[in-house]
Amino acid sequence: MGLVSRELKGEEKELGLTVTPYARTGVVFGVNAEVSESETTFEDIVAIYRGTKSSWKDGREIIVLTREPGDSSIELLAGTVPGFSEAYAESWKARRWTALFTDQAMEKALRKVPNAIGFADMGYARAEASGIKALSINGVSPTLESLSSGKYPFVKTLSFVYLGDGLPEEARLFIEYARSEEAANIMRDAGYLPAE
Repeated sequence: MGLVSRELKGEEKELGLTVTPYARTGVVFGVNAEVSESETTFEDIVAIYRGTKSSWKDGREIIVLTREPGDSSIELLAGTVPGFSEAYAESWKARRWTALFTDQAMEKALRKVPNAIGFADMGYARAEASGIKALSINGVSPTLESLSSGKYPFVKTLSFVYLGDGLPEEARLFIEYARSEEAANIMRDAGYLPAE
């Protein structure tokens, strides 16, 4: 059994895998807590990742953190923010920004690197609550209410993935529990929404 936060691709679809959603989370543009700004726009995001907006309003240099091509957050942003895909591809090719290859590395860097911007899982950032500030996007703050209503634009579905008939009883029971009302309440408290 594994976890995915994106749809299956190409050959993956032919493997006979079962995908069972269990939660939804927002992808937040997070900044180091020292950054004074609290909001951004699609246009600013593209300019920052393209390198044409390089400083915060107080004049401090923006330190951009990113993830690798194919990461589920990159795919979500590319499909939602007009111009992000091109800005990201150009910056990746130029090796303009520091790439981090796990969610944990990104979130650790956001907490420790002054003036940094990157993206993080809303639930994880909220649970850790130690130095990451989530920016509002186009005037919409990342909250459970804005995710649930569809107002917040960056939402990922988290799913279990497994071979259809090969799931041990313990794993089946765990998945059932993860989709229960008790688990839904735990997820909401941690900053996640249960899957629909």
